[in-house]
Amino acid sequence: MNVDTVAQLKRKSQLCIFGDVNQTLTLELAQIGRARLIVFSFPMIEVVEKAVKFARELNPNIIIMARAKFPPEVRKLKELGVDAVVHDELESGAEMTRRTLEAFECAPSTVAAAIERMHVTRV
Repeated sequence: MNVDTVAQLKRKSQLCIFGDVNQTLTLELAQIGRARLIVFSFPMIEVVEKAVKFARELNPNIIIMARAKFPPEVRKLKELGVDAVVHDELESGAEMTRRTLEAFECAPSTVAAAIERMHVTRV
């Protein structure tokens, strides 16, 4: 999230917090202790590592989702206890495969099977 996004959300009366997730105060302001889920949508592994630790300290039962660019980052996030990791390279590859197969008018079941194989053989 950036300053422009925050300003836009505030104009729409949307609640949002613009802060550093590596500061426990930011997570406390977000009421992370009561949250069911937190999503780290930015693929900055160094920042997310620390934030995941803070989030778990403040709420051991929270579901944590995070984004990773490269396979070693996927492994690292899983080791940290992230519940769901979205791997940028894998997901963009899967989407390109889906669109290619659809462009060649492959059957939906063929497309789904190809995408499933990609996810089963992932890191």
